[in-house]
Amino acid sequence: MEMLIPGRGFLHGATKNITSAQLKALGTVPAIIAPAQGPNLLAIPVQADLLYHFGTIAYANLAATNEAHDLALTIGGIAVTHWMSSRLTMLQLNDRATFMYPNDATDANGLPDTGSNFLPNESIQLWNWSGSNYTNGNGTLTISILYKILNVLTGQYK
Repeated sequence: MEMLIPGRGFLHGATKNITSAQLKALGTVPAIIAPAQGPNLLAIPVQADLLYHFGTIAYANLAATNEAHDLALTIGGIAVTHWMSSRLTMLQLNDRATFMYPNDATDANGLPDTGSNFLPNESIQLWNWSGSNYTNGNGTLTISILYKILNVLTGQYK
């Protein structure tokens, strides 16, 4: 999906269905949500919507509390969205919808201001930053994101 934003280029979209096996492995293997865009191009998340589909077994080894944030979208291993708790999303015994949004502070290019340098040609990934994988569950997650593509050489959005 693409949508033209006058003066700011296109807004791009991607949807990824994440299986139970992929969810369980997010602590060691990220799920690629949007692919790398090519040389000198940087994909910048604008918003992500998540829909958890409960299976028949709840996940275990989730965040210890509702405030323990362990899920984020990343570019090159650097979080670019606010963290969210897997406990709030995946400890449910029914389907649940939630969303992620970019960090509040941004630099001149609208990139999250984390003090880190983002490299072009990196994918947007979903990570579990807790250091351990989720266990037991068999639900799935559908994530849909909107993102911009910045040419880092020209400063123009594609």
